Amino acid sequence: MYKRRRTNRFGSLTEPRTRIEHEDLPGTGTSKFNKKIYKLLPQHAEKVEHEVQNVMKEMQLKALHNNVPPLRTGGILLTDNTLSSYEKHYDSLFFFFADIQEYESLIMLRRKALEYFPAMNPSSIILHHK
Repeated sequence: MYKRRRTNRFGSLTEPRTRIEHEDLPGTGTSKFNKKIYKLLPQHAEKVEHEVQNVMKEMQLKALHNNVPPLRTGGILLTDNTLSSYEKHYDSLFFFFADIQEYESLIMLRRKALEYFPAMNPSSIILHHK
């Protein structure tokens, strides 16, 4: 591909900038719109689901049986843009909590509704934002 020659503000020629390739973590990727994609590997997803089920049994949490669609936003009406933005952040948190094995915090991020949700661990959320 032809690269255009660049000039600085004084008009002298400079070399074209080189692109820096960033390596993604295993299980993550970048879409063509430069958006992060978080997806667990199938083996890891099965292990995480099994551990979350164990934690739910220990805490004696019950499923909520109603006709509410499985949205992580609680059924609030949102625009498509806002919903996709929220889902991106939920996926990022889910991927991070699964990676550090914080299964109690993962319960809230599941798509299946429960009667009671335990709170997320604040120290884990702080780790995610660092």
